[in-house]
Amino acid sequence: MVYTNPKVFEKTPCGIQLGPASANPMWSRMEEIYTIPTVAFAIEDSRARDYVQLLFALRCRCLGAIDGIYATFVYYAFRMLEKEWRFLVENLRNAAIKQDLELPEDTREELLSHLVPDPVRADELELEFEKGFVGIAQRIWPELRFINCITSGAFGMYARKLNAHYTQGVLLYSVCMVATETGFVGTNLWPTKDPQQYILIPQLHFYEFLPVELKDNAKVKTVFMDQVCVGHEYELIVTTACGFYRYRLGDVVRVIGLYNEIPIVQFRYRLGQCLNISGEKVTELALFDCLIEALHSRSPSQFERLVDYTSCESGMLKALDFKKGTEKTTPHHVLFVELEPCDSNPQENQATWAAQLSCTYDALMRQKRCWYSDLRMTNVLGETVIYPVKKGGFSRLREHMFQKFNVSLSQLKLPRVMKNPDLLEIIIKEITTYD
Repeated sequence: MVYTNPKVFEKTPCGIQLGPASANPMWSRMEEIYTIPTVAFAIEDSRARDYVQLLFALRCRCLGAIDGIYATFVYYAFRMLEKEWRFLVENLRNAAIKQDLELPEDTREELLSHLVPDPVRADELELEFEKGFVGIAQRIWPELRFINCITSGAFGMYARKLNAHYTQGVLLYSVCMVATETGFVGTNLWPTKDPQQYILIPQLHFYEFLPVELKDNAKVKTVFMDQVCVGHEYELIVTTACGFYRYRLGDVVRVIGLYNEIPIVQFRYRLGQCLNISGEKVTELALFDCLIEALHSRSPSQFERLVDYTSCESGMLKALDFKKGTEKTTPHHVLFVELEPCDSNPQENQATWAAQLSCTYDALMRQKRCWYSDLRMTNVLGETVIYPVKKGGFSRLREHMFQKFNVSLSQLKLPRVMKNPDLLEIIIKEITTYD
């Protein structure tokens, strides 16, 4: 599943095409290794593009790999499969494409020319789908060996949900570490290791490492590849042959070992993506780990129902004149969490589970982060508040971001710590208890 969006490409005055590598039109020239025809790469509507990719992938019983870029895309593709499988099966049976998809007529006709009725495959798929969607990937594609997607950082939640449900038994493999500005940074020689780890590629760039605990000290010098310490965390600084000089990527990595004297690193988090009211510096990774543990400790089913989340500092809510729940004068962290409706308890009180989850999360954070605990004990920092988000709230936020920023889906990353007031205002309106 390769995602490209022709809208995101521009041309320089001399005609050179500019755009993100992950949406590179070169994918359209590699039709022989993908299940979809070339014309599908030019589909602009995201829903239509995802549906078409699923339709053509389902035709192929011997599918060996999925190229999903980020775990997010793979997860939402399987979500769409679960929702739309009846239409997909009928389309395969009759060599048709769902009529309500936003497809140009010439594109639809070209796609239809690649389809032939396949009632045998349709019946086979229908039988598997009716059994449920736990482990569905390997049941409908017995030859599926791995899914190429990034599973670190903000994508970790989706990787866990995939492993627990749709893709049980299938390897999630992040082939390389990349950055928008520099392209390839590292490659993964250890597919089965979790979390993913990468060896840096010295032939591509010149790397420097800034000790993360000293990154704000102007007098601190960077260290080179042969000077890093295993177990330490660094901000990665890159000089490229294409013109970036000592560029600060904003990525924090941990050096976990050496391979032929070259550092092996794990991605930890993005600088700036942390909650820091009074020096507590809760990173997006710490926030994610604590939220997942809090959900699991309350009930494993709550983690399975987790759709998405983000956070902010309480001061941003006050700046937007948001009143509900901000009567507390002590600054505090705020989380916005969307859970799937509970089938066993359709009348579940949203405010109640959010308040209970807030208490569990706050207690865990105090156990794990000593500075957070100290600030809570001295009442410098208040208890974390969690707001429940309406069903589909994060999907609507993503759609807004996609339309506003005019980016490839592969570049669209939901911030785990909100700094943008416009985006925060949108998610505030999605709070279940919002008036």
